[in-house]
Amino acid sequence: MSDDIRHARAISPYFIPNKGGSPDDLHGLTDVGADPSVSSEDVFVVGKKVKCGTQKETPEVTIPLSQLERGEIDSYLTLANLDTEPGAGLTLLDFNSSLTDVVYYLKDEFSGVVDASMWMPKCAVSSITLNIDDPESRMTRDIELSNDDRRVLLGANRFLIYVTNTAPSGVAGAYVIDVSDPVPVVDPKNPGVFMLRIDRTRAGETVTLVLTTDYTFNDGSDEITIIDGLTGDKYDIYYSASSFGGAGDPTTVDNDSICFLKSENITVFIADPVNEVEMDRLSSLSLTATLNRLEKNVCGNPERILQELADTSVTIDLT
Repeated sequence: MSDDIRHARAISPYFIPNKGGSPDDLHGLTDVGADPSVSSEDVFVVGKKVKCGTQKETPEVTIPLSQLERGEIDSYLTLANLDTEPGAGLTLLDFNSSLTDVVYYLKDEFSGVVDASMWMPKCAVSSITLNIDDPESRMTRDIELSNDDRRVLLGANRFLIYVTNTAPSGVAGAYVIDVSDPVPVVDPKNPGVFMLRIDRTRAGETVTLVLTTDYTFNDGSDEITIIDGLTGDKYDIYYSASSFGGAGDPTTVDNDSICFLKSENITVFIADPVNEVEMDRLSSLSLTATLNRLEKNVCGNPERILQELADTSVTIDLT
């Protein structure tokens, strides 16, 4: 029987980069969220007492994450959609166009059975903070993502499935992808629609494919037919199912050898082009990088499709 009040240990987060890199659990998370808000305006016309309608703005969803600092960068690579660390190291510009799908698999606390999937597609990084509260504290990261959509998958659709496929050599035209394990379940809100989203990455550019125009789906054979495929195309496929299928649960239990790092594990320097000085009397540190984005809608599309960086700012507080 599912819990009336769900404990945090019954949530398995999963983060899927949209353009490159590998999915990750972001181990070490101590707090997660998915906070939606929608602004609306009642519309009235002359000569009528009651409103004639309500205009709703594009939703805002904030995904706050708190993570123990463990000295690893895999979490950042996933959020930056990168396979490996760049030679010059990670910079804020690496998060410019990166997008990540966030999935919370909500499970029964004792049995581990999945009750629902909470899915936040195409999340952009809004801010990253490193915190050291005092000389004896644990170091933590606060990461905030944002998007304009939160979906909850229930019942026979309660498993959000992510499948990736790369077209092999010789593909030029129609390309068939088998998705029979697990079997896709029809979207209850969109009759006849089984695929929730298919993204294609070709020559470094990622686009979302359109049903009928770019692909078709046969629910008898559980096959996707890409209409115009090419060798090397990478397809990221999202659909709902009634189980994880043969591949099993994609999430893993946090068994990392390092649980956390304390403030004693960090050395801080300040430097100019000539001199470098160690901050050996430091008692606290907060370093926040904020990524301000140009989030714009376009006519004919309810989603914000422009999320490029407008500017970035870094704030450092020392005591």
